[in-house]
Amino acid sequence: MGNVPTNCMIPDKIIKTRCLSIENADLERIKSKIAQLNGIASVTIATNKLIVTYDLRQINYQQIKKHLSEIAAINTESMLIKLRSSFIYFCERNEIDHANSPTGWGYYIQNVYLSLHKENHY
Repeated sequence: MGNVPTNCMIPDKIIKTRCLSIENADLERIKSKIAQLNGIASVTIATNKLIVTYDLRQINYQQIKKHLSEIAAINTESMLIKLRSSFIYFCERNEIDHANSPTGWGYYIQNVYLSLHKENHY
């Protein structure tokens, strides 16, 4: 087993960009409302879409979708939308959890587990 890494760096920001499809809505109004939220770095309008860049440490995709549904009454009920949102939430949650662990720490824990596993013949 090695030593715990001494160069453990936890990032201050985790920047994400998501493309959100929005139809039949006032995109300028939605853009201005979303841009006011804490953690939003930028909001750009494309054809029937908002491209949102945000700091995952301050706001997540699920929170942005919640604000969007309150502002524009967008459809969040289809199974495909729910599945995609759940997957993104899962990935973001894991990314935050891993970012909060010092670099290399997971590898160190894995080595401890493998050593114990070999000793005890599990």
